[in-house]
Amino acid sequence: MHTPELSGDYATENVKAALSREGITWPVVQDDDSNTWRAYSNRYWPAFYLIDRKGVVRYVQAGEISARFPSAIKSLQAQLEKVLGE
Repeated sequence: MHTPELSGDYATENVKAALSREGITWPVVQDDDSNTWRAYSNRYWPAFYLIDRKGVVRYVQAGEISARFPSAIKSLQAQLEKVLGE
């Protein structure tokens, strides 16, 4: 979920370019009105929510997840494997 922070973050083409630049290949939804942000009472930028097949939030990770922060990738991957293994 992409919730724009700055005026340039609303343009879909800018979002697509950033996804490509960061190597993000998973689906990303753009939430221009912050509806999802408010629905989850989110307080983090960025935040990653792992939601299982039943719709239950199983894990929340705050902060960047990218090649610049490899420990964050490992943490999220471990949680993904845990939930997918159930």
